[in-house]
Amino acid sequence: MCLSGESAELPAPCAKGLASGQRQDQEDPCKTKSKVVGDVTYCDRYWECINNQPELYDCPNGLVFAGKHRGVTEGCDYPWRSNYCDGKQLANGPISTEHCDWLYGIFGHETSCTRYWTCWNGTATEQLCIGGLLYNENAHSCDWPENVDGCQKHPLCNEDANGNVPLGKSCNRYWQCQGGYPRLQRCPAMLVFDRRSLRCVVPPTEDCDVPTTPLPLEYEPEQQQQQQQQQGKQVYVAFLYPLNFFESWQECNIDGGYLASIESPAEQALVEKAMAKARNQTAVYYAGGTAIGRDGRWMWIGLNKEFEHRGYRNFYHDELNNISRGQSCLTVGNWDKPNRGKWDEQECTTKVDGYVCAFPVAGESAFVDARG
Repeated sequence: MCLSGESAELPAPCAKGLASGQRQDQEDPCKTKSKVVGDVTYCDRYWECINNQPELYDCPNGLVFAGKHRGVTEGCDYPWRSNYCDGKQLANGPISTEHCDWLYGIFGHETSCTRYWTCWNGTATEQLCIGGLLYNENAHSCDWPENVDGCQKHPLCNEDANGNVPLGKSCNRYWQCQGGYPRLQRCPAMLVFDRRSLRCVVPPTEDCDVPTTPLPLEYEPEQQQQQQQQQGKQVYVAFLYPLNFFESWQECNIDGGYLASIESPAEQALVEKAMAKARNQTAVYYAGGTAIGRDGRWMWIGLNKEFEHRGYRNFYHDELNNISRGQSCLTVGNWDKPNRGKWDEQECTTKVDGYVCAFPVAGESAFVDARG
């Protein structure tokens, strides 16, 4: 869209026809199958064939041309997602609003390491990194504190760089600070976290009663985990509530569970069973797989465990394509056969239809329509 310094809801052509001064190597969109081509000089412009005539358009301010049906809007994408601008330059400068360097983009917070801004057409929305993560300006996403220059010490650990911190109202989960980096922990079975002594103790405490069901250790040997799963001590619940990965992770933790891990066909079947009880039969859900700050090495965040080299996989098209470098979180699709339940990569800040939590209690998988 040609904005000339102002935002616009619909794209308007900058020019019609290939001008005589246009570079001779500029491809004519009317001679291509897609009818849309990038400008040969400027990465934030593209040509579209309209009524058999080439018309020049600008991407929304802050975005660059990625290709037809690609990117975040109108075939345009965030410039840092790929090498869109190699050998090219920008035709337009930034248009700034409050908290937004450009009308579209993701930008760091002015005063907080755990917050950032997502800007859409000049409107800024404040986002929060949870789970001990900080905003990484280079990756444009939440990341582990050790990967964030200049802000390694997380606010959770300000009082004691090696102490424990309560996790909301949870009775068995807490933050353990290790050199200023928070790590999510779970108390051993039948113990609860005491908010006063800041350690796991025998219940009851002032805030927590004796657990009615023994809770499994978070880092149990694989054989013991399998035995507990066979005994029916993992329940999978699909929540139809649109959140991003970090918000989904937080909600599962607050409720005493974790984003679902899927390490076997049996666990995959339970997750699909929970999703099938939803009213939305085409919904997409976050599960607990992520490669945030791990250079492509995926892990189950609720188990703090890497994907096994020859372990169970159910990715769409049987591969990790990582079209965007920001696609570091795992979703499960509730699609029709044969793609029902397939895994896919997603940008972690994107809100999808819902999320699947795993809870260490007896029972079968169930569907819950909303949080709480």
